[in-house]
This record gives sequence, C-alpha cells and structure tokens, in this order.
Amino acid sequence: MDIMIAPIARDEVSDTWNFNLNNYVNSINKNSEIIDKLINEMLIDGNKLFTKSIVMLTGYRAAFRQMFVLLDKSRREIFKNLLKAIKHWAKRKFYYIKIIFSIRILSSRIFLDKMV
Repeated sequence: MDIMIAPIARDEVSDTWNFNLNNYVNSINKNSEIIDKLINEMLIDGNKLFTKSIVMLTGYRAAFRQMFVLLDKSRREIFKNLLKAIKHWAKRKFYYIKIIFSIRILSSRIFLDKMV
C-alpha cells in the first residue's frame, strides 16, 4: 500500500471527498475535477511550499486517469498487477523514480495499444 501525504492550499478538507469511489463514471469525474482544482489553486497561489504537493498530486492524477478513465473495468486488475510488478522490479534494482515513471508510461502505452 502506498500512502501519500501532501499539504494543500486549504484550511480544511471536505467530508464529501472520497477518492476510493471509482465504480461509477460520475464519481471518477468528480474525483478528477477535485484533484484538478486543487492543483490549479496551488499553481495560482505560487507558494513554493506546495511545489512537492503539486508533483505528488499530478502523479496521483495521472495514475488515477490511467486506471479509471482510460481502462475498462475488465482490464484494471491486470494493469494494476503490471504496475505493481514494475514497481517491485525497480525497487529491487534500485532504479530512480524518473525511470519508473518512464517505464510506467511505456507499459501503459503498450497496454492501451493492445486494447485497440
């Protein structure tokens, strides 16, 4: 399990935010909009404190969209296992995060091309 902690430009977090809801298109779109809004608010604010948070949320947004927007439900588990295998392999080989990200993008591209 990965846990992300990122300071955001808010005094409080809404009780209605639930990023575990991903069964319905409306929930997926709502979560994507919330993440986009948070990132945009922090970019507009320009506070250097939020730079790391923007990077973390952007990575989460990319993974979220890959998993729930681009892939149909029947292939999500396979894709999730592929990403876990890549992460495990990269950790064992002591590869840096940029390399993992590049490999992840390449594997996503291959996976999506196979769907067509």
